[in-house]
Amino acid sequence: MHGHGFWYAICSISRGARIQLIMRTRRNSMIGRNGFTFTELMVVVIIVGILAAVAVPIYKRYINQARAAEARAMITAIVAAEKAYAERNGAFVALSTDQGFLDTLKIDVQESDLFNYKVDGVNGRDQFTVTATVNTQGVQEGLPSGGTVVYSYDRTRDPRGQWPPGNL
Repeated sequence: MHGHGFWYAICSISRGARIQLIMRTRRNSMIGRNGFTFTELMVVVIIVGILAAVAVPIYKRYINQARAAEARAMITAIVAAEKAYAERNGAFVALSTDQGFLDTLKIDVQESDLFNYKVDGVNGRDQFTVTATVNTQGVQEGLPSGGTVVYSYDRTRDPRGQWPPGNL
């Protein structure tokens, strides 16, 4: 064994004895290591907290954008119905109640339970404005109180209409 040391001793024993020695060495290195240290756990908690602090506002903004898109879709349907109504009756109509939308334009705005809709600023067949305003249910769902999505139609300026900036 002179000059060869540990490796000579390991190689000179049988294969089965070598495996047992290796397993015993591995087992001994795991003794006393049953879980995570307090410091490791605190680092994980801090990292999760930072991720949550960043992710929650981004998620809320994403949800509000989706809800504003819902309002835009309903407004688009109202605009199409207003234009069809004006073709049949010669003028746009101002509306502010759910029943008025259903009776006059045949649109059920109650499907959108987060917004109240109204059509105002009517001037014959030339212009009107549709506004979706966040209602109580919308505020409870996290939308800003008084938040609006607006569409303005003025045939003399822009026959396609405009989406002026609302606050959603």
